[in-house]
Amino acid sequence: MIETGNCNEDIRLTALKQCSLLSGIPETALSELAVATQGTSVERGGIIWMNGRKLDFFGLVVAGFVKMVKTTPIGREVTAELIGPGQVFGMLGAVDGTGCPLMARAATLLSYIRIPSSAFLPLYNTYPSVRDALVSRSGLRLRNTFETLAMMSTGRVEQRVAAVLLTLAGSYGETAGLGVRITAPLTRQDVADLTGTTLESAIRTLSRWEREGLARTDQRFITVLDEDALAGIATGANRS
Repeated sequence: MIETGNCNEDIRLTALKQCSLLSGIPETALSELAVATQGTSVERGGIIWMNGRKLDFFGLVVAGFVKMVKTTPIGREVTAELIGPGQVFGMLGAVDGTGCPLMARAATLLSYIRIPSSAFLPLYNTYPSVRDALVSRSGLRLRNTFETLAMMSTGRVEQRVAAVLLTLAGSYGETAGLGVRITAPLTRQDVADLTGTTLESAIRTLSRWEREGLARTDQRFITVLDEDALAGIATGANRS
């Protein structure tokens, strides 16, 4: 994990080099890009941009999580996607000038790198592998977003928590004994924020799953012990 510190140029360059979407750009070009970027911190709940805003930058998460949020006609906020360390958000809207249809909000204390479109577009137009990777990833994320919106809009608390844990385990998990440990540190408040529920509901759900052997929390790290059972809860096939 990258130490964020004051997110100086060396730290920003390291983060850029570790980002899979940018892997087709030579290190010398990434070094020049790093000079133009800016490290930014946002408190939990802080808004990075509102939905529909045209973007002149996109973000690369260094630490923490970003929620991409859809607001319903009745004003309810529904989390469409979770963006974590090493992932970018807002790139497509920044490079094509259409903006982002979703609001970006810090789900936890957040450190991210702000990458100006003006500095990135010459690289985007020079290296086709970056465009190809963005198109491929955008299709997958769009499908996942539709699925997540449906689940977050109608699912019970247990469904939402199970879906989020499985998503995080898939993106940030490592095998640990008989389970999958989510390497991103999470408080129970973080889980509540990520799933749009109360702290009390998150505590009750995680405590019950710990008793049932479905998941374990140890010093802010959650280990998924029974992926099949959580998948059943997330889809509504099983009730916890």
